[in-house]
Amino acid sequence: MKKIHAVTLKETEIVEDGQGGFKQITKGVKKIPCFITNYSLKMGKDLGLTEGSLIGDLLKLMPLAKLDKDDLNAMNSEDFDRVDEVEMMKLIYLGCIGADKNLEEDFDDFVSKYHGDFSETLILYVALLQDTIGNMNQKNKNKFAKGLQNSVSKTPDKNKKKLNHHR
Repeated sequence: MKKIHAVTLKETEIVEDGQGGFKQITKGVKKIPCFITNYSLKMGKDLGLTEGSLIGDLLKLMPLAKLDKDDLNAMNSEDFDRVDEVEMMKLIYLGCIGADKNLEEDFDDFVSKYHGDFSETLILYVALLQDTIGNMNQKNKNKFAKGLQNSVSKTPDKNKKKLNHHR
């Protein structure tokens, strides 16, 4: 079962505060679910939000997927070099599409309404990575690699009946 995260979208407007300055007002707050699905991965390609294999991109970010909230303070500059805020928002947007395939917002609308600060965005991004590629801690790292290797190297059973796709 997928873990369901939440994203808050809100419209903001800058108005005069009556004292010669400006203030930001918030309206239209909407909380939406967020998790990655096969459909959202496909939509990422169809919408041009992802290039190449997202799984390949995710595997490059494996060190980030190992982090928990307490580890974020321990990130070094090399870790941050691999993180692009727009790429993080793309994955979060795809997670919102995964939870609601009829999401009203396109990516530009989403970005204009998503106001998470860097740490909030990074935490959600890492959580989505972990959910997508599995929590790659030392305990299950070898199981993941072995399972991947087994699934790729299996040969079809010649004794199995071929399915007839013609009706």
